Amino acid sequence: MQTPLLTFKSDKTRLEYRLKKRADSTYLITGSIFEAGSDKIIIGMNIFEEKVLSGTVSDTTGRFSLPVSLPAGVIVFHKPGYDYFELPYDLEKE
Repeated sequence: MQTPLLTFKSDKTRLEYRLKKRADSTYLITGSIFEAGSDKIIIGMNIFEEKVLSGTVSDTTGRFSLPVSLPAGVIVFHKPGYDYFELPYDLEKE
């Protein structure tokens, strides 16, 4: 079953993402990052799991995939020139 596409917006950034529990009981957050008010992708956005500090960077298509170690926590997004923001998640409530 496909999980719903969720959206988060800030002054400079729009995030479209999905949260899911994988068959092996690990968790995954996938999505795309855009400039707010447009479809211009953001390449090189730093994305990491707070406290664990494992992370990734959005690719040349603005997409990212981040395995997370906890069913609930905070994902941090940051790139100079764009908003720093935190996205709380709880996969057990999804």
